[in-house]
Amino acid sequence: MKFPSLEQITSQSISAFKRFPLAVISALITMSLIIYLIEVDGPNYEHFETLIKIAFTASLGIFMFTALRLLGDKNPLCFVGIVAIVGYYFILPNMKDPSSMVFERHFFLNLMFFIIILWASYWKSNPSNEEFWEWTQRVMFGFLTSILFAVILYAGLSGAIFSIDKLFSLEVEGKRYGQLVFLVIGLFGVTYFLSQIPKNPHNLVIHAYTKIETIFAKYIITPLVIFYFLILYTYTFKILASGSFPKGILAWIIIAFSAVAVISYLFWTPLWSERAK
Repeated sequence: MKFPSLEQITSQSISAFKRFPLAVISALITMSLIIYLIEVDGPNYEHFETLIKIAFTASLGIFMFTALRLLGDKNPLCFVGIVAIVGYYFILPNMKDPSSMVFERHFFLNLMFFIIILWASYWKSNPSNEEFWEWTQRVMFGFLTSILFAVILYAGLSGAIFSIDKLFSLEVEGKRYGQLVFLVIGLFGVTYFLSQIPKNPHNLVIHAYTKIETIFAKYIITPLVIFYFLILYTYTFKILASGSFPKGILAWIIIAFSAVAVISYLFWTPLWSERAK
């Protein structure tokens, strides 16, 4: 794994835009508005609430339009997505002082669309577990590497700006670093992730597990599932014994357990297949 060259980044960005135009446009709208709001000192700006609601709504479109594109090439799906985005804008509450529930709901909506991305290409077919896991690995690896490369790119650019600032006394404002975060995510992070989504999920070459992946499946992810399982059932017995109502954190623990359990199942798929042979 190596950082892509400028030529590769340009080529991948163009490819991502051609394949997922609405998702890329959503990312660019989000990036542009947040950078602008940082520039005008955010909440003090008279149109802050309108613009932050648009940015908030557009950010939902990144995963949503990607999922809809993978579900099919039909225009009605895009139209449904646009209607849903507009509707989401109007149900958003006051964004000058939003509650934590607004952010939690937004997080889970994005998580839902990301999960749809993982199976959308196979909804009309019946792939083997190995084929599905190979696709899932590539999508998730593309997502994680896009985060890693975005962090590396931001670190390099912010370091360069900081050096120029100190060497030449340019007095770069602190908010430039915040703007740079969203510039990197919008122009590079999103398009790189989208470019890593395989174009033909039905012709993927299934690779053999490496030693690291085998160790991760057997000795890291599996013990985590057992650990969360014990926590949940111990807490269940505590509820039954005390008769007290479950705390809000229980929902997050259940979500974490479900996520780790699914990942564990997927990681074990190639190992079970090897034993079957």
